[in-house]
Amino acid sequence: MRVIIIGLGEVGSGLYELVKQFHETETLDIKPKQILGSFDVMHICFSYNNEFVDNALNYVKQFEPKLLLIESTIRPGTTDAIAKKLPKTLVCHSPVRGRHKDTILLGLKTYTKYVGPCSNEAAERAKEYYQDMGLKVYVAKSPLETEFAKLMNLSYYGTCIGIFQEFERIIEKYNLKRDDIMNFVSSTQTDSKGKVPRPLYYGGYVGGHCVTPAMEKLQEFCEFQIFKEVLKSNERRLKEVGENWHP
Repeated sequence: MRVIIIGLGEVGSGLYELVKQFHETETLDIKPKQILGSFDVMHICFSYNNEFVDNALNYVKQFEPKLLLIESTIRPGTTDAIAKKLPKTLVCHSPVRGRHKDTILLGLKTYTKYVGPCSNEAAERAKEYYQDMGLKVYVAKSPLETEFAKLMNLSYYGTCIGIFQEFERIIEKYNLKRDDIMNFVSSTQTDSKGKVPRPLYYGGYVGGHCVTPAMEKLQEFCEFQIFKEVLKSNERRLKEVGENWHP
């Protein structure tokens, strides 16, 4: 098939390494270039912002894909908003997992590829497309499930780090031996043979453009202010220890 990937950041670059092994693949990033013709599949991989919907619609108008796969981490409701304006295009949300190009590629091959379809036909086409490239596929009820799931997954991770940021502050304030504290916490998991999980997290600053934006988006949909507090803790941690702190 003829496939185009829009956005060559970490997600798009990793996805390109996979797709090009199976299909004729074009890419388009910030720098414009001439690409002619229509496509069977379009992947949207650029970051979410207030112009995301309009930008996606413009690319669809330009390249006329039969199947549109939105791989980005987006605000819930975005996929449906796009699909409603594209009655002739099959649309799905299908977020990826991983952080850098190499781990995105590894994540595609390792993690189940969740598909949030806007129609039954879109679900079947996306499932077949991903499975033909050797991926494990799970079809969710709708894009809302995958949109929220991606935000929750990242926010869960970020919140755990926020808790450990506070643990580190307590350790520093009272001059505690860090290894004793962390050994006690982790031994709950090892001594219970995994029945009572207590994974240890890094208590430094959370950088990048993935976890904290996810928490900001998810906070819009819940009354509990935990993500807001974690974001405040993270900014405080940057001032306390900088970007490259290690225990």
